[in-house]
Amino acid sequence: MKHLIVFLFITAAMACLPPVANAQEHIMERHTVLIYGLPPEPVYTNAQNVVAGKWGLEFRAIAGCVVTEEFVDSVDRVNSKTYSILEQKYGKDWQDRFYKEVEEEYAKEQLVIRILKEDAGYQDLLERNGPESYPTFRLSPVMGTDQYDVRVSIVVHTGEKSTGYKYRVDYQSRSVQQR
Repeated sequence: MKHLIVFLFITAAMACLPPVANAQEHIMERHTVLIYGLPPEPVYTNAQNVVAGKWGLEFRAIAGCVVTEEFVDSVDRVNSKTYSILEQKYGKDWQDRFYKEVEEEYAKEQLVIRILKEDAGYQDLLERNGPESYPTFRLSPVMGTDQYDVRVSIVVHTGEKSTGYKYRVDYQSRSVQQR
């Protein structure tokens, strides 16, 4: 009987909550920009994607360097519609502001990588993997802080990837923690 009363109480309380008429209102609308050609360096792409997430953008690579004129025209038509929506939403100078923010994010990410590369623990990791290995980085800002979560994969000359490593880097205090 107690369970029934508790169940009825919870049901009545839930009925008093306002309904979520459109759950999509709480999800940021995404706008897709189609891109082709050589990709930028991975850290720049990462910075661009971090900022794009804040702006509700998604860059989708759909082709390499060899494209036809018809292909370019079709991409331009699709992107011009997207750019028009973005201009209405963010103003005429949205691209300038967006890419300024990307450059600022890129500079922070470059600083985070430099701080990580100076860390003794990270240097030991590279030495253990040998001189013919190189790291790849994936950075994610920790919102509301001066910190980044950094995932490092070490690619060995043979093409094999070793285990991934996780770090938290604070670019203000220049501290590194392996996670």
